[in-house]
Amino acid sequence: MSEQQITAGDGYVEFTASETSSLRLIGFRNGTPGVNKSEIRFAINLRPGGTAEVRELGMRRTNTTYARGDVFRIAVVAGTVRYYKNGRLLYISGLALTYPLTVGTSLMSRGATVTKAIISGRLSAAALPIDTMPPVAFANVPSAGALVLRAVTLEVLAGIRPAWPGESLHGRKFEGAEKA
Repeated sequence: MSEQQITAGDGYVEFTASETSSLRLIGFRNGTPGVNKSEIRFAINLRPGGTAEVRELGMRRTNTTYARGDVFRIAVVAGTVRYYKNGRLLYISGLALTYPLTVGTSLMSRGATVTKAIISGRLSAAALPIDTMPPVAFANVPSAGALVLRAVTLEVLAGIRPAWPGESLHGRKFEGAEKA
C-alpha cells in the first residue's frame, strides 16, 4: 500500500506491464490498512497469458489483452473512476468514490512485479518517499505531484521517489479524460 494518499479531486495511478507471466492486481483502495486484495476497490488485474481485467470490489467489469510495455492508468476525473490502457479508455465506473485514495497491490505469483508506477494528484503530506538520489533533487517537489515506484516484487521494494520533470505522464493525452 502506498504511504501517500490522494486526498481530494482528480488524480491517478499508472503503471507499466513488465511481464505477462504472473498474476498481480494494482489499484485504488480507501486508505484502510490491510493486505487483502478485496480491499482494492478500483483495480486492474494482470493475468498470466496476457489478459487484463478491470475489477471493482472484486468483480470483473471488462477485460482486454495486454503485452509487455503496455501502460495502464486508473484515473479519477471529475468524480468518476476511469480505466485506460495505452491512453485509450477501457471502462468508466459507476461506483461512488470515497477519499482518501491509496494505491494497493496484490502480487499473487512468485516474481510478480509492478513497474514504473506513479501516483499523482493532490497528495497528502504524509511520510516522505524513500530515495537514493541527492536531496538537492527534491528542492521543488510540491505536495500535489507524482510519486514513482520503480519496481515492486514479492521479495523487494526497490524504492519510491518523486517523478522527475518529463518522467510523469501528465502531458500525455488520454481519451475521455476531459473535465466536465
